[in-house]
Amino acid sequence: MPLPRFDRLAPEARAAVLDVARTHFARDGFSEASYNRIIAEAGISKTSAYHYFDGKADLYGAVRADVLARLADVLGAWEPSAEVSAFWQQFHDVAGRLADHLARHPDDRALLAAEVPPADAWTPALIEDAVHLGLVRAEDREIMLRLTSAVLAAVDEFVLARPETQAATAARLPTLLTAMWSAGQPGVPSV
Repeated sequence: MPLPRFDRLAPEARAAVLDVARTHFARDGFSEASYNRIIAEAGISKTSAYHYFDGKADLYGAVRADVLARLADVLGAWEPSAEVSAFWQQFHDVAGRLADHLARHPDDRALLAAEVPPADAWTPALIEDAVHLGLVRAEDREIMLRLTSAVLAAVDEFVLARPETQAATAARLPTLLTAMWSAGQPGVPSV
């Protein structure tokens, strides 16, 4: 992560450095991106760069953290639903916001495709709401959280590598999740 001096830069200056680095890492990948070219294009000296980052890996970590923070903003917090239809509507809305963001930010898509994002607070909130609505049995909460996280990570990886499949995959995902969650549960409401 960046050194404290980087956090003291003006927000516009931090954003400019991260934007340049994100473009290079997305286009060239971590191993091929040149730290010297990134800092030169960002308009900072090599000396200054080492006051902000320990090196290329540290800069990459800062870019990655920035992408994940912006993605978390796009996803927003999962809000508890009053009924199953509202649950799935929220799910579709989030998928739409995510698709729109990734379409408008191809560098984010490229960086996310290189490395699946870590687990977040969104999926546990989704599962808690599914338990509340009777889509997931309370006693299956932990295993369904793990399975759902794995399915969402696999879908993310699949769609990030094949952007043209995003709409169709997003449309099928509720059916897939419902089938997984309701396995062995008679009478569970469907999508």
